[in-house]
Amino acid sequence: MPTLPRWIAARLTYANLVSTAALVVALGAGTAYAANTIGSPDIIDGEVAHADLNAAAVEGDRIVDGSVGHADLNAGAVAGDRVTDGSLSLLDLSGADLSTTVGLPKLKPGKCLTTTIGVAGARPGQLAAMTPLDPVRKGLVLSAQRVPANDQLEVGACNVGARTVKASAVRVRVVTFD
Repeated sequence: MPTLPRWIAARLTYANLVSTAALVVALGAGTAYAANTIGSPDIIDGEVAHADLNAAAVEGDRIVDGSVGHADLNAGAVAGDRVTDGSLSLLDLSGADLSTTVGLPKLKPGKCLTTTIGVAGARPGQLAAMTPLDPVRKGLVLSAQRVPANDQLEVGACNVGARTVKASAVRVRVVTFD
């Protein structure tokens, strides 16, 4: 039976055997254990970068509907050429979409006026569109002019007819968007 050389046998102790066995276990099985036990609570917020993700890690079917907002997107991330034609509606735009009433005084022929109405959700700088929901008196022209302040809309009214338009209230739909 072969024997160990004398210099190895002299240094072979219980402590050397146990420490060598522990090193083998730690380097072998310990690494695999650690790789399978790192979860979301172990990752510091903001520490996973785009380069750390697999190409298929974040796809549309893995994102909860409504969980990505404007603040989550980089400038230019969603440009017009990346949006499918016909896929957006007014609900996808920021702004107001509501029905309200424009109250108008008596208006003589050839005269115009500007009045301000409340439009919840309207913000200065937004584009405004307005359409009447009720029949409008003959000769009366209404137009959405601008959003002068939060929740307000300036409306122009002109009488282009030959007769004075009586005081009236006209129901309108107002849409504003960026």
